[in-house]
Amino acid sequence: MRVEDRAPALPDPPIPPGFVKTGTKHFNVYSEQYAASERFLDLLETLHANLMLDLAPFSPWARAEKVSVFLFKSQETYRKVTGRPAWSGGASSVPKRKVYVYESEELPGILAHEMTHIYFDGFFLEGTTDPLWLSEGMATLVQVERGLAAPNWLRENLTRLEGGESFPIEKFVGVSSTSGWPDDRVRLWYAQSYSMVRYLIRTQYRSSFYKFASHLRAGRPASEALYRAYGAPYTRLRALEIAWRREISRGSMDRLPAAR
Repeated sequence: MRVEDRAPALPDPPIPPGFVKTGTKHFNVYSEQYAASERFLDLLETLHANLMLDLAPFSPWARAEKVSVFLFKSQETYRKVTGRPAWSGGASSVPKRKVYVYESEELPGILAHEMTHIYFDGFFLEGTTDPLWLSEGMATLVQVERGLAAPNWLRENLTRLEGGESFPIEKFVGVSSTSGWPDDRVRLWYAQSYSMVRYLIRTQYRSSFYKFASHLRAGRPASEALYRAYGAPYTRLRALEIAWRREISRGSMDRLPAAR
């Protein structure tokens, strides 16, 4: 039994001034000014069911414990409370299992992204933290495939990857922050994170990805974790880069869901 399986349940946070609390089977919802609509509550539970298709092994606690979602009426109040920059559409606190979002057209995709951080990154709380590329790659993958809401910049940058642009693998996996990077560089890195995680999950055995994450959590170097989980020919990160590059050059692996 893993440590997080027997950790005590987190207490519900207090209701902030000006917010109304509602709830579902898997969420406590704190919405600004008015109680959350049935449509929003249904969205949360639908996303939860979809996310568990990929993330249930990483978050066994989610069967019985809840995530707290704070829904703001506007970006202004969201930024005032969270301190996030103007480009931020959502934020999350993994240890506290809290998600912060505001009402917008992109809300379903942003919720899927931030909820993934709770369900996936929480797996690493009792060990070594997951690398940034794995965290953001998984969150973007779930946002696209389970939230059915690809970021508007993703398609263009996947085309750049297919055309041969990318970060060299050692430099790519070593990124711990994209703060201060120009937008086009950040978006290419995120697209590569999405594409690399998608390759590891969708073209290989899914159980191998779980083993890979477990070895990383145990503190093993990425190259060793890769080989222990996937075996030959993935004896080093460069081998993964070559295999991934061969796959995306076919132009089919990164095809996004049709726009709704």
